[in-house]
Amino acid sequence: MPSFYNHQLDLESQHISLSPEESQHAIKARRLRVGDRVSVINGRGITALCSLETLDRSAASLMVESIDFTHAPPLKLSIASALPKGDRMRTMIDMLAQLGTSRFVPLRCAHSVQKCSTSMLSKLQRYALEACKQSNNPWLMHIDQEHSVSELLETAGKEESALAYADGMGGSLADRQFSSHDLCVAIGPEGGFSPDEVTAFAIAQAPAIKLGSTILRTETAAVAVAAQWIAR
Repeated sequence: MPSFYNHQLDLESQHISLSPEESQHAIKARRLRVGDRVSVINGRGITALCSLETLDRSAASLMVESIDFTHAPPLKLSIASALPKGDRMRTMIDMLAQLGTSRFVPLRCAHSVQKCSTSMLSKLQRYALEACKQSNNPWLMHIDQEHSVSELLETAGKEESALAYADGMGGSLADRQFSSHDLCVAIGPEGGFSPDEVTAFAIAQAPAIKLGSTILRTETAAVAVAAQWIAR
């Protein structure tokens, strides 16, 4: 069933409209017609089964037939990662959103090669939304502002969330016990974290975790963390 997004959808909604962009997608890509049924998410746990009442390129209107609410996962995972280049970045965001990652933080490291501009953040948000609709995930992965390692450590301390970083010398994620249900895992660029960044993690008592016996690309490491976390 085709899935669409409407951030104004709530538990009391009876009629909703799609944005012009979503309406055009319904017409041109999905080739939907009046009477067709679709799924609509609001990105905050609500999924509605709807039928198309009217359909035009500016705003398709839908009648809500039923509404379900899915609670957020009890174990929340944030991934703070250096950005890989090109299609690899889109693949990473797509897979993390499908796996139910709660938040993604672009991480600026000493060895980073990909910068995170305002337009890049918009792309990441679009990739996350597309993945949530495709996978019928009712919880939209939040895309945060870019952080340096020091800013990430400061934020984790304020939020009282557990923090770890991916490193080939640490223990496995499955063997680690964390004091919080909210975990943030930092993943460096393919050049790795700098000695100063590793020292900063150590001072913050953030443990290193090992994801396998081989050296992983940045996007592969991020997806491996998410897959291992939901399997706990």
